[in-house]
Amino acid sequence: MDSTNKVISYSDTFSSKFSLLPLLKYWEKQIEKNKVFALSYDYINEKLKKAPELLQPITDPDVIAKNYELIEELLNICLSPAIYENEFYAAVYPDRLDSFYSTPAFKRLQLFENQMNSSCFNENCCLTPDGKAIACFAWIMVLHYGLNINYEYPIIYTLIDTKTNLERHYRIRIYTWFCELKIKGELKQISKEEKKRLFENLDDPKILAEILPPDNFDIEGFLIYNAVDITDQEVISSLKFDLIQKESHISQIRFENLQHKLRVLLRKPDIKLGLIAFPTEKKDMKNALKMGSSIILQDTFIENEIATEFKIYDDVLNKRQVKIIYDINNYACSNKVREAFANSGLRNLLIAPLIYKDELIGILEIASSLPGDLNKINILKLTDVYPLLAICIESSLDDLNKSIQSIIKERCTAIHPSVEWRFREAARVYLNNLRNNVIIEMEDIVFENIYPFYGYSDVKDSSVSRNSAVRDDLIENLKLVQEIILTASHETDMPILEELSFRISGHMQQLKEGKILSIEMDAINFLRTEVEATLVYLKDLNPEIKVLISNYKEKLDPGYGFIFNKRKDIEDSLMLINETISTELDIQQSKAQKIFPHYFEKYKTDGVEYNMYLGSSLVEGDAFNQMHLKSLRLWQLVTMCIITKRCIELKHKLSVPLDTTHLIFVQNATLSIKFFYDEKKFDVAGSYDIRHEIIKKRIDKAVIKGSDERLSAPGKIAIVYSQESEAEDYRQYINFLKTKNYITSEIESFELADMQGIHGLKALRITVNSNLITDKNNDESKNDKTLK
Repeated sequence: MDSTNKVISYSDTFSSKFSLLPLLKYWEKQIEKNKVFALSYDYINEKLKKAPELLQPITDPDVIAKNYELIEELLNICLSPAIYENEFYAAVYPDRLDSFYSTPAFKRLQLFENQMNSSCFNENCCLTPDGKAIACFAWIMVLHYGLNINYEYPIIYTLIDTKTNLERHYRIRIYTWFCELKIKGELKQISKEEKKRLFENLDDPKILAEILPPDNFDIEGFLIYNAVDITDQEVISSLKFDLIQKESHISQIRFENLQHKLRVLLRKPDIKLGLIAFPTEKKDMKNALKMGSSIILQDTFIENEIATEFKIYDDVLNKRQVKIIYDINNYACSNKVREAFANSGLRNLLIAPLIYKDELIGILEIASSLPGDLNKINILKLTDVYPLLAICIESSLDDLNKSIQSIIKERCTAIHPSVEWRFREAARVYLNNLRNNVIIEMEDIVFENIYPFYGYSDVKDSSVSRNSAVRDDLIENLKLVQEIILTASHETDMPILEELSFRISGHMQQLKEGKILSIEMDAINFLRTEVEATLVYLKDLNPEIKVLISNYKEKLDPGYGFIFNKRKDIEDSLMLINETISTELDIQQSKAQKIFPHYFEKYKTDGVEYNMYLGSSLVEGDAFNQMHLKSLRLWQLVTMCIITKRCIELKHKLSVPLDTTHLIFVQNATLSIKFFYDEKKFDVAGSYDIRHEIIKKRIDKAVIKGSDERLSAPGKIAIVYSQESEAEDYRQYINFLKTKNYITSEIESFELADMQGIHGLKALRITVNSNLITDKNNDESKNDKTLK
């Protein structure tokens, strides 16, 4: 079959006819290739002579009903009887979403019955009218014009399983194997300009129809639909999205959502989830903290000190191994424990350690009322979930520690000097109320009509570099161990050493090829358990082996117990980059405060981001005007040029030569900021202003519209804005800085691709002169003169 026929669907825009002729043609092609098909075709051909109505386009449904058995035999060439009961296939009319033949499994999906229910399908799938039309136009462009277009937006169909009342997700693929795209008359020739317009408007069926009129084409035949259950992949992907993000603290709503997704993943509608964290260095149940909910830390269990009685949790803590109790009634534990579980209606229990950066950080609990409901087979699905939950708990503990620090300190002690006056004023009012026995909270501190500034210097692909370093270190670790094992195998007749060497090679190969988070953990656990135990035995085999093992141990990092060379180089490089950026910001900030007092805060991650807020309401007495705003915007741009140059110079001194990217977000519209006492920080006050915060969190991943190119690029500064008026001043600043040799080349202008909840962003991009400054003192004096 022609590979170009892998494109999907059809459209009401095009003339479509249901016909079996493309299928019959395919039968005829197979006669010479396959003797079995040849014999079958002779038999079917005799039947077709008695049903000539099947040899032309079919419009009468009675024709299908009358010849259903013959049609079923014809379809056997692509839909074998062997798949009939269990696979999801349907033969579908080309002009409507309905099938004339489907397997029982596909019928149970009720896809065509639910086609009008948008909640059953993912957004922008190819079953929409526009999606069908675009698919047809793409098919025409590939088949008849040889254009390189692959249009197959995934169709994800979701329904509720009647047995479990939980979601199941299916990937729907549509094949045009038995559809023919016919040209009426001569094929229209298209010009270069029309080709360009086609590519620029691939998502607009109206423009596509202007260039490629649908009346010039006929679609004849039928489609094959295939559904594949992808529930596990969808759930794990969704869990990754939920758990690996900045706002990953476990609220009750998030916990219940997590529990529901694990129920879907395991196909167990009644299981209960528990999460336990260890916020201190003491990893024992006395210092355990439930996150959302817990089995062993529920109130009735705590009151009866069940955790003290139930030693299996201590086993998990000490051995770091997953434990399953198939039936608590048959488990060797005290009557007190057994009775507590019976009162909770629980019989089956899984307990798994959660490890983050080689440290036990928490425990996962899953319980069921049915003995054996959770077992060693179905919990294999949780392999990829354990690391995600560990990351989530680590983030939650980080949030918790910040809150604890806020409680330990007095309210609002970490206040920026520029706004300290306002907090003193609010404190005076609060103390005065206390003296008058008026018990109320401190008044809200809100600053209105504030101009926001935002900047971000990020390390490009830091996560990729870090992951690569971890794997390289583990591979080196495994190589050293393998050398010892191979040497020892020559000194003894134990074949198990050769088998162990084989498994070491397997782990190294997995690390070289793998993209799954658990591969590193598997290698670490393998080194910590089997390899370490083997080395303990081998060290007394002979003096030569003992020396090899001693030399190997000396190469291990004492803090981690593994090779940590490349990872250390990455972390050292990241730290040096952050310190360089942060120090430069501090130096330049002292100058910026002299221009006009303003609020400033910065955060270190894999890079440094900062917020500035400027406005008359922030200051006490000083008169603010637009000159201050423009001066500080120019200051920010100059400072970013200097930071970019510092990072370029620094790259050659780093253990790992990492690149940095830099961006600024500009907004002319003012906003209101409010001090949130619980979080001890400023944040936007109004619901409209939240858009500013959303943009800040997402623009570092911004992509230039119409391409896959990221906006942020090494050696350049991206300036993101919404309104053209916001860019006017910056074009003037840029032209000025070009005369000062801060930047080179022309200004690049882009529209940015839409992001979730964000539309219409634009950007300027400039290239920093790598020869900007020869030494730091000249830099600072030159910066002073530029601002003046």
